[in-house]
Amino acid sequence: MQKIFEPIFSIVYLILIFYWSYWMYKRSQPKTLGRTYADMAFFLGFGDAFHLIPRILALNSDTPLDYTVMLGFGKLVTSVTMTVFYIYFYLTLRNEKLCCESKPIDRLVWVLAITRFLLILLPQNGWITENPSLLFGVLRNVPFVMLGILIMGILFLHYRSAHDKTSGLQALLVFLSYLFYIPVVLFASSATWVGLLMIPKTVCYLVLVYSMKKEFTK
Repeated sequence: MQKIFEPIFSIVYLILIFYWSYWMYKRSQPKTLGRTYADMAFFLGFGDAFHLIPRILALNSDTPLDYTVMLGFGKLVTSVTMTVFYIYFYLTLRNEKLCCESKPIDRLVWVLAITRFLLILLPQNGWITENPSLLFGVLRNVPFVMLGILIMGILFLHYRSAHDKTSGLQALLVFLSYLFYIPVVLFASSATWVGLLMIPKTVCYLVLVYSMKKEFTK
């Protein structure tokens, strides 16, 4: 069942993400909200493709260990592009939904992002090994989770102040994506079934991009 369902789900996900990215790109001007959302969707799909395509190949292979290096490299790329996605997200929120710029928050975002990038690139992660480091898996996700909390906070405050339902929905989706993701980081190496939580996490990002598409077309 997994060999059939997961590849179909992953392919449909990538097709929708890239299609919505292209759709927003064609209908927007440079340096506008629509173009930013298009870039965000592209980075999301681009990074996920590096992980999902090797996973599809590994699931349907008699020798899945042959794909260890590809899967590890794919996870590294996804970690980078997800961070870029949230940097874009913050900059969009700052420009569109905050009443004023905040230099302390700007600095915090860049400190968290740079810390995340540095931790991702350390060889101690063991990205392309059969047993990646759990410790570094936790460490590199600490600034990532903090970045997500910051994004959720901004979205929720805008929802409360402006009664913007889209911001409320996006705050909920970001929260749920982390709720599904954190157990995978902590327990997937010891309980493989926990990895199934990546499916609802992916659904959250799919709905998040769709909400951006809807917001752009208002």
